Amino acid sequence: MIGFLLPIFAYVEVHYKWKWFPSRIFMRKPEVIADLPIRLQPDTNLPILCIIKDALRFPTKLNNINITIKSKDSAIYKELIQFNGMKIEERYWSKLLFIDLPSEINGKIDVTVKFDLTDEKGERYQVINDNLKGLPPLELTVNLSNQELPKLDGWHYGDFHTHSEFTDDKVEFGSPIKSSSILSSALGQDFFIVADHSYNLDNSMEFPFENDASLPRWNALQKLLNEYESNDHSIPIRAEEVSCGNGKGENVHLLILNSPKFIPGNGDCEDNYPDRKPTMSINDVLDLMGDEAIAVAAHPLDNPSLGQKIIFNRGQWSKEDLKDERIIGLQILNGLPDRAFHDGLELWKELLLEGHKKIILAGNDAHGNFNKFRQIKIPFLSMHQHDKQLFGQVRTALLYSEKNSASILEAIRKRKAQISTGPISDITIVSKEGELFGIGDELSLESGELQIQAVSSKEYGKLKKVSVVAGDLTTKRESVLHEFTEFESDYSFEKSMSIEFKSISYIRMETFTDGANKPFSFTNPIWIKDSN
Repeated sequence: MIGFLLPIFAYVEVHYKWKWFPSRIFMRKPEVIADLPIRLQPDTNLPILCIIKDALRFPTKLNNINITIKSKDSAIYKELIQFNGMKIEERYWSKLLFIDLPSEINGKIDVTVKFDLTDEKGERYQVINDNLKGLPPLELTVNLSNQELPKLDGWHYGDFHTHSEFTDDKVEFGSPIKSSSILSSALGQDFFIVADHSYNLDNSMEFPFENDASLPRWNALQKLLNEYESNDHSIPIRAEEVSCGNGKGENVHLLILNSPKFIPGNGDCEDNYPDRKPTMSINDVLDLMGDEAIAVAAHPLDNPSLGQKIIFNRGQWSKEDLKDERIIGLQILNGLPDRAFHDGLELWKELLLEGHKKIILAGNDAHGNFNKFRQIKIPFLSMHQHDKQLFGQVRTALLYSEKNSASILEAIRKRKAQISTGPISDITIVSKEGELFGIGDELSLESGELQIQAVSSKEYGKLKKVSVVAGDLTTKRESVLHEFTEFESDYSFEKSMSIEFKSISYIRMETFTDGANKPFSFTNPIWIKDSN
């Protein structure tokens, strides 16, 4: 019962219902879903993820899948893929299909995936894109970009908050890690953080609604992730989204990356209801996580609904909660920018000006949801959809050289990160001796040369404003050192200038473009030691 009152960011599970309560979204067929990335890098085959869920309960046969792709209302691709009545009797079946599109096609395309199936009674039926009840027909749209994501040397994009198939409960399920790796790469990312909930990872594999003290789900996830330490596609990074208690005793979420052990957290799920007390405090979790782990506050200023506050004792992170130096950063961007993001940005600045070396990070909290976000609105009665919190929609960029999980984790530890909804930026300080200092570094200089770069693309709009911001811990204020609004090139900018570090404790960079949804990038700081 309680599971329906959790916020749902996943593929929707429609087969759970109360015995004596009617459900308008229940169906005696498996969920059938097609999904694909919101954008596609140039010269990349289009991956289409096909999922059939709960065929163990409602067996089905897959006859064929018919794919039609249109650009500007005219078909550019059609293919009928035969499965010849293949029996599907699994809890979770998935298949990736790859479409080689004509190279001259770019821009928006519409994709229709028609499943032809036969149910257990022998009746034939069709599903177009998905068969979720109570929603308008699902439209799948992809932007075939003729440019890669904006690039600067050494920087790599990723989604800092995603969920996988190891999330599987009464209301939601995620996408397979293998498929996510390929779709993530296709849209231009090199890594993604896999952070399934602590209250999912202590469940049974066979009976996912039941706890199992031997932790088969956690152990299976770790074994799978071990196969992806390096990868031709986007690399999944192990993490856990731990439910724990803030200073007020409310449940909040903490991302723990690279922990070798499972950390329990069941305060805001139905496992122990009506006991809503956090399993452990934030401090308890930080004590338990180990030196090799990395801690990041998940969506710290997202405001829980009244129902979540009352039923699950959910709350927000406070500034005091975030001051613990073992927490390296704040994932303030959780899908497209909203009030929680802007509030989080201001809180981050306050922490910086108080001397805390915190970084900001961006993710989407996506459980699948590559192309559309569909979720339960009213339990048993209705669902709704929107285009926010899609996999890879907002991104964290990290600076590293070798494509493996160790390099990615080290970049986070060294704070070499920025957040982006489109453009990318970089800021470097060069000493008189030629020593280079970049984002995340700390230096002790009186002066130097400041070098800045910003890159956008037609997809994300022309450069509109580039700012260099300085923070002063003495006055507890930020100021704009340099601001540029005129550019020789619409999509790239470089500038070098001298800089004196008197009264400067850190510098960072902001870039804005004129594209849809006002794309931006915010770098994390370069810190100046003993400058005042």
